[in-house]
Order: sequence, then C-alpha cells, then structure tokens
Amino acid sequence: MSLLFLPGMSSSISKKNIRNLKYALVVSVALIVVGIVYTQRSAPTSAPQGNTFRPTQAAPSPATPYNGTFSASLFVPYWLINDSFAIPQAPSAHLDVLLYFGVTPQSNGTLQTDDPGYKNVQNFREATQNIDAQTFITVRMMNEDIIEAILKSPEKQAILAAEVLDLAIQYHFNGIALDLEHSVLPTQETIDIITAFVRTLSRSIHAQDTQFALILYGDTYFRIRPYDVKKLADSIDMLYIMAYDFHKTFGTPGPNFPLQQGSIYPYSLDRMLADFSNDIPTSKISIIFGLFGYDWAVDEQNRPLMRAGALTFAQIRSRFYENCPFEKCTITRDPTSAEQKIVYLKDGRQHVVWFEDPTSIQKKSDLLRVRGVSRIGFWAHGYY
Repeated sequence: MSLLFLPGMSSSISKKNIRNLKYALVVSVALIVVGIVYTQRSAPTSAPQGNTFRPTQAAPSPATPYNGTFSASLFVPYWLINDSFAIPQAPSAHLDVLLYFGVTPQSNGTLQTDDPGYKNVQNFREATQNIDAQTFITVRMMNEDIIEAILKSPEKQAILAAEVLDLAIQYHFNGIALDLEHSVLPTQETIDIITAFVRTLSRSIHAQDTQFALILYGDTYFRIRPYDVKKLADSIDMLYIMAYDFHKTFGTPGPNFPLQQGSIYPYSLDRMLADFSNDIPTSKISIIFGLFGYDWAVDEQNRPLMRAGALTFAQIRSRFYENCPFEKCTITRDPTSAEQKIVYLKDGRQHVVWFEDPTSIQKKSDLLRVRGVSRIGFWAHGYY
C-alpha cells in the first residue's frame, strides 16, 4: 500500500472531528460504487511504453460473470483522522469492510507504540464502533530492514503475531490485513521465507477466530515479485490487490493501472485478473482502486524531470475541473486505460497528470464482472 502523504494532511489527532466518521465513510463509498460521472471532454491520448518488463503468456482464465452488487471495502489512513478532517452531512449506506491503515512493527517484532498509526487505533474504533461493516487492522510492513529482520526470525514472527492479535482483540477488529511490500529479488529462498511467514501469521490469527487478509501489488506477476500466490492463497481469507501505481513516481508518466493493453501498454487490469485468477479463487479477490493521481514535470520527450507529486482525486477536481489556472490546460480520457490525463504548462514546464476517477472505476468494474470478481476496494477515505 503506497503511503501517500499529501499536501495539507496533518498527523495531529482530534476526536471531536471524527465522531460522525461512519456517515462520511459509507456514503462516500456508496457514491463511488454507483459511478458518479463528472462531465469531461473525451478524446484518445497516447502514452509511452516506458520500461520493458516480462510479459505474461497465459490466456485469460474462463470465469462465470458476476451480476450482483459489489461488496465494497475502504481503507482509512491514520493520518486522515485529524483536525483537518471534514465530515459531510449525509445519510448512511451499507459498507462491507473498513480497513484501518494501520500499525507497523519494529525489527524485534513488537509494534511501534510511538507510531501515530498505533496511537490512533482507539480513535478509529470509537468513530466506527456502531458502523454496519466489518473492521480490519492493517499491519504496515514497508521498511526493508525491518522486513528482513522479521523474516529471518521465527521468534520475531511469533511476537508480531501475538501483539497484533492482542490489539485486534482489545479493539474488537474482525480481521487483520498484512501489507507486506518487499522489493527484493525473487529468489526461491525469499519466496519460501515469505510463504512460511504468512502461514505462521495465518495459523496464529485463525486460531483466535479472526480473519486474515493479504495485500499485494497489482504488478506482482508482471514485475516478478517475491510472492507465490498459489501457496499463499491457502493461508488467507482475502487477497486485496492494489490496482494502482503501475506507473511509478520516478518513472515515465502513465495511468494508475491500464484497463487494457492495446498497442500502448505492456500490462493491464485485464491481464492482471487473468494472472491472479489462475492461482487464487476469484471469491478471495478484492480489487483496490486508487482514487489519486501523479503529477509529472516532463521534458520534450515526455521524460520526467523529477519525482512526480501525488494528488488526491479531490485535489485534482478542485484544481483542474472548474477553471484550470494553468496555461494550455487540457483534460482528455484515454480509451485504452480508461483513465483521465491532464496536460498543462507551469513556469515554462510541461506537466502531465494521470488519475483514476469514478468513470474509469465504472469501466474497470464492468471488466471485473466479466471476470467473476465480486469485491472492490478504495484507497483511500478522504481522497475524493
């Protein structure tokens, strides 16, 4: 789960602004699920190929189309429960799962109690204790040194499992989600160690009648990440797949995650669904859409001049939709990726913004139905 610390987001905590959080959460997801459509100029665009990675070869797996209502999940980042948090007045609607993001371990396996994510657990549960949805607590594992230390030690793994379980039980969470973002070479040894670690957590968590979910990159197969999905599938109740960040902040500009490959993109949501569904039942799959985008400053060849900046969909809508203040500002929709692209000039430099919006989510959800996937999720509350 990419941690996006965005402009104006404080980490200070206040209870008075979150008492009605449950209303904001459920109505926002309900609005997205039914596909709010913002009227835009629509025209085909093109995007560069970018880096070349290993393409997958297998044909898409056949699936029984899904014709029901999607079960919706929503990630709630700890840094959005603060003084700047705005609560809209709106009626509630059903939401399936809320995932609090989250807590993080130290290298000895214990949880970092001075981390703001840990400190805000109580505030999150107080705001959501009466909501008609299950709640999960997410374990954020993104520090490579800490990950390596824990993966190499069964004792530290046992400590982590016990501490997270104690916290989940204390605050009455229905489940625990593991966000293990390990960017290393996929050696067989590393893959086996990760599989064993997930199994260790699974046994401990399931022994306490608590659900266990795993969060993985959408490009797991394409970029050959160190995860054996087929083996991991037996240990988890749900797999949350991050269908965003395919084009990186430090790489060539492009969409969050293209709907189709066409002749433009080396990978796509369609291809990703085929890859995952070959190794795990679609009943265990939930696709997470990222309601944000990246803003790249580029040269004449569309090459990034610096690392891209993150913008929430709400910030993009406010900054560009009504009256774009920049020169040569154009908004188009790329039919292959289904996402929107903004091009503008600022201080003599060309900028390119790619982002997900409710229309692109609706188009991608149509594909999920065809592939037999019935669960979707959103990263993250407060981004729209």
